[in-house]
Amino acid sequence: KPLSQQCILCISVQSQEDLVILQSLSPLLPLTTLVDLNKDLVLAQLIIPILDPTRTCNVTFQDYLCYALGRDIPLYLSAHSSSYSHETISSIVEWNSSHSQYIPYGQLLFTHALQSKLTQKAYDKYRQTVKEGFQSFVEYLKSRYSIDCLLTVDNRDIFASTAVCGTPRATLTLDYYNPDHQQINVVAVGFSLGDDLLLLRLLQRLEKARLQVGKIDTRTSFQKYVQQPIKSAYQNNCVIL
Repeated sequence: KPLSQQCILCISVQSQEDLVILQSLSPLLPLTTLVDLNKDLVLAQLIIPILDPTRTCNVTFQDYLCYALGRDIPLYLSAHSSSYSHETISSIVEWNSSHSQYIPYGQLLFTHALQSKLTQKAYDKYRQTVKEGFQSFVEYLKSRYSIDCLLTVDNRDIFASTAVCGTPRATLTLDYYNPDHQQINVVAVGFSLGDDLLLLRLLQRLEKARLQVGKIDTRTSFQKYVQQPIKSAYQNNCVIL
């Protein structure tokens, strides 16, 4: 039968301004309880290796971003523009000046990518750091807040380098679900600019659907196009998860 109660917890790990926006919009979600987990010091420690990999690797997020950019952008551009015929990152610098609609970052990231000395080994270490940090983050949420469902902005686009190369997309996926509970507690997590509004829209859809116990379709993904997600992550030195 439809749930008589829903308690949906929405996490913000961004600025105080973002929290104010969430609080002002929360009346639009009558079944949602907004919880500020930024004040949770244990959670903050678990997020550090994700948002600030320089603490474990002496390389900035911009270095990782530009490594993936230089490695994969020729293939990306070939697939998205019939006028593209370049094979090296150096030729893209000139080409991009008149085709900026495909790569909305200007020349700064390209220049940095040309100068990148990052190795595949260091990049793999970064990926592993993020993976381990996120796993610890999830386990803590499950034990501390007794969540039944965890929704995150998908990070696979970063590692596949499609989002790094300009695809304006964020995907929400169902990472954890306990069908035995009669009340569904959902934690929605966003780490980048624009994620808060994306998550609010998702929560509105969940409330409107009046979720039924055991009836969540784990194959369903909720997508909304957002402008330049990796650019916002680059500007704020954080990773989208």
